[in-house]
Amino acid sequence: MWHPHDLRHVAACWMLFDGGLDPAVVATLLGHANAAFTLSRYVGVRGDLSATVTAATEDW
Repeated sequence: MWHPHDLRHVAACWMLFDGGLDPAVVATLLGHANAAFTLSRYVGVRGDLSATVTAATEDW
């Protein structure tokens, strides 16, 4: 069952990772005190970091 907080979490991840919004903007929209808190809360959501880095740097 979904809760309102789950939807907020999905929205935050979408704005940060899929939408590419500035973390400071997302922090303001979510009512967080600063972008560092926002990033620390959501940075681990995207899964395997080494796979992400490999994909991002593959064409270098």
